[in-house]
Amino acid sequence: MVTIISSLSCDQNYTVYRPIEGDMNEPYGSVLVKGGRNVADKRSLLAPSGGVITVIEDKDYELLKQCPQFVKHCKDGYLHVEISGSRTSQEEEARKAEKDMKAKDESAQLVPEDFEKNGADAPRSANSRRKRRNANVIS
Repeated sequence: MVTIISSLSCDQNYTVYRPIEGDMNEPYGSVLVKGGRNVADKRSLLAPSGGVITVIEDKDYELLKQCPQFVKHCKDGYLHVEISGSRTSQEEEARKAEKDMKAKDESAQLVPEDFEKNGADAPRSANSRRKRRNANVIS
C-alpha cells in the first residue's frame, strides 16, 4: 500500500499515455489522487488545513511514477509519497510529512489571514453587513 498526501486544492486524475501508430498517443492507465486542502466543505464551511490522504495499490504507484505531471507535483512539494504497510502507520507518516509540504497552491481559497499579510482588510460577508444595518435600527 502506498499513501499519497496532497496539499493541492483539487482532485488530480493522473493519466499515463503510450504511443501508437504515427504521432498518436492513447491513455493506458490513470490514478485519481484526492485534493481538497484549503477548500471549504459545503456542509461545514470549514477548510481542511492538513494534507488530504489517498491510499493506492503498489501497481498504481508504479503507473504514477511514469506520469510527468505527478513527478513534477512531487518535486514542487504539493505531493508526498509514503510507502508502508498498515493504515495506522500511514496516517502517522502522513501527518509528519505535512510539515515539509507547501501550505497552499494557486487555487486555494483566500482567508482573512491572506488579506492581513498584504496589509488589506478582509471583505465583509453579506451577514456581517446585515447585522451592522440591523444594529442601527432604532425601535
